Amino acid sequence: MTLGQRRIARASLVRGASIAVTDGEGTTIRIDRGCVWITEEASFIDHVLVARQRYTLDRAGVAVVTAHEDAQVTLSAPRFGATPARVSLAGRTLYRRPLWQALVGVFLPPPAIT
Repeated sequence: MTLGQRRIARASLVRGASIAVTDGEGTTIRIDRGCVWITEEASFIDHVLVARQRYTLDRAGVAVVTAHEDAQVTLSAPRFGATPARVSLAGRTLYRRPLWQALVGVFLPPPAIT
C-alpha cells in the first residue's frame, strides 16, 4: 500500500471464487498470495497476476477478480477521493461506499476539465 492509499478490504479466495468491485476506478488490487484473473467491464484486456503484483482499476463499472488458485488479496483506495461503490464476495458485502461520499457526488458534480 502506498502513502496515498488506504486499505478498504482484504479477502482470502479459494480457487474459483470471485470478488466483484463496483465503480472502483482508482482502486488498487494487491495479490498477497496465489494467482488471480482480473477483468474490467468495457475493457478488451484482462490481467493475470501472481503474488507481489498489483493492478489499479482504470474504469468505472464492474471489475471481477477471480482466483485461479487459493489466493489472498488486499484492496486499497485513494486516500482522497471516491472509493468503490461496493466490494462483494459470494453475495457478502466486504465494503460499501460511505453515504456521505455518494451524496457529495450527487450535489457536487466533478470539476470541468479545461
